[in-house]
Amino acid sequence: MSEQAKRYLINALKYGVGLVLLGWMIWRNWAPPGGSGIGLRDAFAKPIQLLPLGVAAACFTTAVALTFLRWYVLVHAQDLPLSLLNTLRLGLLGFFWNTLLPGSIGGDIVKATYIAREQSRRTVAVATVLIDRALGLWGIILIVALLGGTFWICGSPIIHGSAEMRSLILGCVVVVAVTVCVWLVLGVLPARRVHRFAGRLGSIPKIGHSAAEFWLAVWMYRSKRNSMAGALLLSLGSQFFFIFTFYFAAQIFCEPNERVLMPDLREQFVLVPVGIAAQTLPLTPGGMGVGQAVFGWLYGLVDEAMTVTGVLASIARDVIAWTLGFIGYLVYLRMRPAVPPPIEEEPVPATVPSAS
Repeated sequence: MSEQAKRYLINALKYGVGLVLLGWMIWRNWAPPGGSGIGLRDAFAKPIQLLPLGVAAACFTTAVALTFLRWYVLVHAQDLPLSLLNTLRLGLLGFFWNTLLPGSIGGDIVKATYIAREQSRRTVAVATVLIDRALGLWGIILIVALLGGTFWICGSPIIHGSAEMRSLILGCVVVVAVTVCVWLVLGVLPARRVHRFAGRLGSIPKIGHSAAEFWLAVWMYRSKRNSMAGALLLSLGSQFFFIFTFYFAAQIFCEPNERVLMPDLREQFVLVPVGIAAQTLPLTPGGMGVGQAVFGWLYGLVDEAMTVTGVLASIARDVIAWTLGFIGYLVYLRMRPAVPPPIEEEPVPATVPSAS
C-alpha cells in the first residue's frame, strides 16, 4: 500500500471514529438515566432560543476574528509582507479546514501551505502559523493556571472537591512555569550562541536551512516584546470569548425563566479552556465526538447531572463553528489573493537581533 493510500485510510478511520463517538455520546445522553432529569431528547424538543444563539454566535465570531488579528501581529513581527485583507483571506481558509480535518488545528497545515506559496521566506512564513497556534494553546493553559489557581486559593468548593480539577490546574501551572523559564533563558542567551546554533542546524543535510531559519524566527520573536505582548493579549481575549460562547450555547435549548443546569461562569473559566485544548488533538475531524465526550466529562465533574448540558453545549458550539466555517469559505472564494512576490529563499542571516 502506498503512503498516500495509507494517509487516506488513516483519515477515513478518524472520520469513522468521530462519527461513532459522536453517535455514542448522543445515544448515551439521549434519555435521562432512570427516567428522571433532562436528556438530549427533552432539550431538542424545546424551541431554539434565538437570543442565546445570537449571542453565542457573536462571541464565537469575535473570538475567531481575534485569532486572525493575532496571526497578523505575529506575521508583521517577522517583517513579512501580508496585508490585513490577505490575513483574513487565509484565516478564513484555515478556519474552514479546521472544522473538517482531524483535530481542530488541521486547517493550520493548509494555511501554512498557502502562505508559504505567497512569501519568499517560506520557512519563516510557516513558523508564524506554528507559533500562532502555540501561543493560542499557551493562552488556554495560562487562563486555567491563573484563574483556576485563584479560585482554588479562594476556597472554591468545586475545585477543593474534585481531585481531577486540582490535577488539571497543577499541570497547567507547571507548564506555565517551565515555559516562562525557557523564555527567560532565551532572553539572556548571547546572540553569538544563537548564530552558532543556527550554523549547526544549517549543516544538517536537506532540512538544515529550514531548521536554522525556523530557529532564528523563534529568536526574532523573543526580541519583539511588544508584538508578543500584543499577541498574548489577543490570545487571552479570544479565549474569553470562546468561554462565553459555551456559556450561552448551553442556554440555546432552555426556555425563558427556566433554570439551566450547568456550571457557573467562574467554573466555566476553568473547564472550557481544558475542553478546547482537548479538541486540538488530531484524533477526529474538528474534534467531533471528542469535544462532546470531554465537555460531558468536565461538566460532570461539577455535577453528574450536568453531563448532558456539557454534551449539548459542545454540539451547539460545533454547529456554530461549522456554519461560520462554511460562510467563511464562501467569503474566501470571493476574495482575490494578492500577487505573490518572487519565490527566492533568503540565506540564513549572518547576525541576529539581540533580545533587548
